Amino acid sequence: MSDDIASDKDSAAALLKSIQSSPEGLSMPELLARHPGVARRTAQRWISQMLDAGNIRAQGQARGRRYFGAEAKLPAAEPDAFPPGIPLAPDSRDVLAYVEQPLTQRRPVGWQRDFLAGYEPNRSFYLPQPLRRQLHEMGRTAQAEAPAGTYSRAILGRLLIDLSWASSHLEGNTYSRLDTRELIEHGRAAQGKAAFETQMILNHKGA
Repeated sequence: MSDDIASDKDSAAALLKSIQSSPEGLSMPELLARHPGVARRTAQRWISQMLDAGNIRAQGQARGRRYFGAEAKLPAAEPDAFPPGIPLAPDSRDVLAYVEQPLTQRRPVGWQRDFLAGYEPNRSFYLPQPLRRQLHEMGRTAQAEAPAGTYSRAILGRLLIDLSWASSHLEGNTYSRLDTRELIEHGRAAQGKAAFETQMILNHKGA
């Protein structure tokens, strides 16, 4: 009997040493893999006693729980909170509050194979028709009826003006953004500006 008690003490000490010598901590499966002769229930009892005695510390919940030596510095929890600056509708806030709960507090949901199997490309839809119409309207541009490429050319034109003005401004050019726009779009040089400044804008446009 005394031999069994001594053996348990040795095994518990070995378990504690494994935890204390692992800076990254150990999970229960990792502990059991290192000590295959220790039953899970026994390991759980020893760990509970070690926690109560302050010999080790734990971090995480359920399967993500890891055990560290009492002197080990626990890794900081990664910030995963939703950015507060993004506005959310009340329904979205309800969904966010639900998924931020621990896994043990969420209702398990099984895999719904019929959800995917019933989808027919270009014939059936996941979103209801009113929501599809709303998203379509939100995504339309003001030039939807214009010839293809009109919108992209307008964006490129504004980018060309901004880049030409900014790059020239960095070199000391005194053209304003409006002057630059008049020069690039209409070919009108700004009054009172040196010729080399006008040529600089045009060179940057060409580049």
